[in-house]
Amino acid sequence: MKITTLRTAGGCPDERTCVSIHDLDIHPERRYVITKRETNPDILAAFAHLMADDEQLGYGPADMFPAHDCACGGSA
Repeated sequence: MKITTLRTAGGCPDERTCVSIHDLDIHPERRYVITKRETNPDILAAFAHLMADDEQLGYGPADMFPAHDCACGGSA
């Protein structure tokens, strides 16, 4: 499998383990995102209604992701 790094968080001390976005040659229709795992129970509870059982919440620097990339109609 060939991984292509599309974007990596700036200011990361270790370029190998940063928040990042990737392509994988065997699934060109997907983007793979490495995030920091959210563990705060209050934040997880706030997002619970937006996540399916097979999803998890992570985070990264705001400049890694477009602010308005959703045509879903505003805040959740």
